Amino acid sequence: MQFKLVKFKSDYADEFDVYGLKVYNEEEFAKFNEDLNKIKYPVEHYFGTNEAVEFYNKDSLLKKYEISDITEDQYNFVKKAIHGYGDSYATYVGPEEILEQQADDEAYDG
Repeated sequence: MQFKLVKFKSDYADEFDVYGLKVYNEEEFAKFNEDLNKIKYPVEHYFGTNEAVEFYNKDSLLKKYEISDITEDQYNFVKKAIHGYGDSYATYVGPEEILEQQADDEAYDG
């Protein structure tokens, strides 16, 4: 089985950098790639009280990721280390988080 470390780095309004990371097993990473194609672009993803990062298309989002192969031991170590934070660490903006926000926005807009 293959494992991935996905690091996210973006910039908020030239004021500060936004960082996050998440590890994926092979099945989760396949869903990551599927979800990239389900996002309705352009999209703003909000974090904090009113900060957002904007992506105009799939390529502009992909440029924010650094994807590395990792071992199963590394995967397990990171999963254990970030367990108290949920599935990801810091301000991770992945396709699943964007889709979840889009679904919430659509439900709110009715």
